This record gives sequence, C-alpha cells and structure tokens, in this order.
Amino acid sequence: MLIKEIMDTDVLDCTEDTLLADVYDLIQQCQKGYVVVIDSSQHRVPLGVVNEHTICENLIKRPRNKKGLSAGSVMSTKIRRVLENEHIDDCREVIASDADAIVVVNELRKFQGVVQPAEIERSLKEPIAVAQQASIFSTMLGQSIPAAVEIPAFGWLK
Repeated sequence: MLIKEIMDTDVLDCTEDTLLADVYDLIQQCQKGYVVVIDSSQHRVPLGVVNEHTICENLIKRPRNKKGLSAGSVMSTKIRRVLENEHIDDCREVIASDADAIVVVNELRKFQGVVQPAEIERSLKEPIAVAQQASIFSTMLGQSIPAAVEIPAFGWLK
C-alpha cells in the first residue's frame, strides 16, 4: 500500500508571508488544527506548520509587534516529509519521530496532503491480518499454496 492511498488532502495551506490574522482564521476553519506553510503558490514546497500553540508560543515567549508577523515567522519546522508513492512499510521511522506533522509530497517536492501516524500504524497492521487469514484458509482445504496466488473465482493456481 502506498502513502497516497491513506493521505488526507483536506488540509489548508498558506504561504510564509500570509499575515498572522489570516493564518489564525484558516486554523479555525481546518479540522486538523493546523495549517501547512508552503514557500509559494507556484512551487508549493512545505516548510512547516502553524497551529494555535506555535502562535501563542511566539507571541508570549518572544514579545513582538503582532501586526507585522506572518506565518513564516511563527511556524514550526518540525515536520517530516514522505513521498506520495512511498510504500507504507518504508515509513516506520516516521511514526517514531517527534514531528508536528507528516506532510506528503510528490517527486517535485510539491505539497499533496498529510498523513496521521495512527493511520500509518493501522495500515501496517492490516495486510498482516489479511495474509494470515488467507493462509489459514489454504491449509484448511489441504492446499499448501501461498495466499498471494489464491484466486477463488478462477480456481487454484499451481
């Protein structure tokens, strides 16, 4: 299974020069609770994420004039990028990372969507259960054929 099969494309994004008030409005509209910051509308390379926590952290810990702040000045760059055509089995280390978001990009590094670590974990467990069920079915019928070549509609392949 590929990452693009489980990624969520219903995520809002903004450029790094989007004003903070506009970013906050986008966060309120998004169910994820964060907005992905991209470098430009043309290139769409993800740079980081902005959520309410990063906004508060930057306004309280680093006193600044909030009028001139933009998404690029308050974003968290703790993101992990995965390719949309990457196999889920190759993404085990991404789950263990301490990233604020896992963003999905294409071969040109353009932002495509996000994927949740829980969704990757669930997808890693699913194929194992299906393969085990199919091999049990094969042994019950007295056949020792691997589950990958069972095609019940066409009979048993040898």
